[in-house]
Amino acid sequence: MKGVDNVFTQHNPVLKDTLEDLLKGKLREDIYPYLGNIHMARRPDNIVVFMVGGVTYEESLAVHQLNNNNQRINIVLGGTAVHNFDSFIEEVKIAMHGSNWRFGRES
Repeated sequence: MKGVDNVFTQHNPVLKDTLEDLLKGKLREDIYPYLGNIHMARRPDNIVVFMVGGVTYEESLAVHQLNNNNQRINIVLGGTAVHNFDSFIEEVKIAMHGSNWRFGRES
């Protein structure tokens, strides 16, 4: 994004890259297996993504943009939560409970 001064507008979530690879047929089956014994003969046109632990607004925007840019596909995004900054940090705190690391300083 040339000419953009805001560094935050330059970031793409990993989900966007993963979905773009899926649409191009470039996902490695050993890393991203799918159900069933048949080989996928064509690219999917209906995709459901569910994120355990929650999704961010940035990921939601990426899915929205992919849906708008690719009229032949339909991507649905769901998750256990939709995170804002505060809820995300709270999840990190819970995940780090019992760790020696603390916010603002290292122990």
